[in-house]
Amino acid sequence: MSLKIENLLDKWASIFNVIGHPMRLAILLALHGSKYTGRRLEKCLKLNEIREVLRLTPESNEKLIYHVNKLIEAGLVERTPAKTESGEWDRHLHYRVTDEWYRVTDEWIKFANDFDITEIVEDYFKKRG
Repeated sequence: MSLKIENLLDKWASIFNVIGHPMRLAILLALHGSKYTGRRLEKCLKLNEIREVLRLTPESNEKLIYHVNKLIEAGLVERTPAKTESGEWDRHLHYRVTDEWYRVTDEWIKFANDFDITEIVEDYFKKRG
């Protein structure tokens, strides 16, 4: 194994523990590739959009929310404020959890860049259509 790969694995070992669950990895990849799904915002989706991209049923919301929260705790995903009708982010608007926007953090972007995940995600969504 090359020294570069060993260094990357050491650097990101804790992230691998978090993304080891298939649902969490799928959530991250859906958020990361959101621009290829026809959504308005890059690397940002609502909960129902994540569910649609992952082709999950509405009954899976509880499980999806659980795994999104684990990613938030790990610092890989963050909640973003709701948008107003004018398209501005509204940090004071009250909304349901299903109306929240989620996006990947800079920490995930750094990880994704180190392992060329952007290219993999782009290829996946282009083939998927």
